[in-house]
Amino acid sequence: MQVRTSEEFENLLNHLYVKGVKGFLISGGFTRDGYLKISDEMLSVIKKFKGNHESVFSIHLGMVPDTLVEKVWNAGFDFIDFEVPPSDDYIKSYRNLRFKVDDYLRTLEKLLTLDKGFAVPHLILDSRTSTLEDELNVLGKIAMLKPRLFVALVEMKVPDLNDFSRVKEVLTTARRLFNEVALGCMRSPKFKVYDSFWVSNGLVDRIVMPQREVIDSFKLKVVNACCSIPKDKFHLFT
Repeated sequence: MQVRTSEEFENLLNHLYVKGVKGFLISGGFTRDGYLKISDEMLSVIKKFKGNHESVFSIHLGMVPDTLVEKVWNAGFDFIDFEVPPSDDYIKSYRNLRFKVDDYLRTLEKLLTLDKGFAVPHLILDSRTSTLEDELNVLGKIAMLKPRLFVALVEMKVPDLNDFSRVKEVLTTARRLFNEVALGCMRSPKFKVYDSFWVSNGLVDRIVMPQREVIDSFKLKVVNACCSIPKDKFHLFT
């Protein structure tokens, strides 16, 4: 849903909350510098709303400058969904930005100095623009920052099929490196045939929209929210 003014934004939040919505993701396009612009007025609306309503706010912020980090933190966002590219070529080919992977890692580190739960790293696996070695290298660097949760995404390859063995190796490594691992929303419907494998082998703690039979077979707890939310907010979505 798109809003243009802080008044529209506040009205929309109140309207959705009355209808039962408790979680809000702020997203949109990036600037040429690779980050999402959000005005002080919009941030003030969020801070006021959070003060009066039990809710969860997250944001796709990108390569956020220091001045905006502090403002987002003070507005009361619960966390930032932060994409970490698997390779420099990924950034050049898909984002057309001048950054390197190490720039993203430095930004992630900066966010995590505020709180280990403030940024949730998302890593794209099985990309055409990266190798398995690239992905494992970035994974290890993310792990050194000790985030509360790691989210794996699998690049959509149409009509090609994803490489199960390659994804398996990264998730197996992630299982060893992180306390909590999620398989996120980006993966093709065809790749969901492996959902039961990830769950049965304990490679993931959270999995977004698995097949119905997987939920039933493993008696999975269903949380109707983004896979990045902290556990202490689960009660709002179950």
